[in-house]
Amino acid sequence: MSRPQTRQEAQERLGERPSGLPGIREFIDRLSPDREVRLYATFDTRVEKVRHLPGSAAHAAARALRHDGHRLVDRGASFYVADIEGPLLPHERDRAREWGDRLALRSLQMLQRT
Repeated sequence: MSRPQTRQEAQERLGERPSGLPGIREFIDRLSPDREVRLYATFDTRVEKVRHLPGSAAHAAARALRHDGHRLVDRGASFYVADIEGPLLPHERDRAREWGDRLALRSLQMLQRT
């Protein structure tokens, strides 16, 4: 999960004006304590050429949510893209659809238990 300074540096490297928009870390910190009502799932994208980078933003975000007491549907998923700005690789589309189907089913099951 990137920090504000990291995002700003990346945007500047690409010749973009820093947006100042919050990242996932800040989003999680701002969540209200709605632990009974909402379900969360996390995902990230990774550049295929750099498959062996350690860590996963999706897993880190899931841990942060769980640590704050939020309900997770899944531990997080990573999907591969062709380059830094995409697109999603063709075989990853099927994986993403399957993941989405599993999320929907698990969400229904979890909500029925409450």
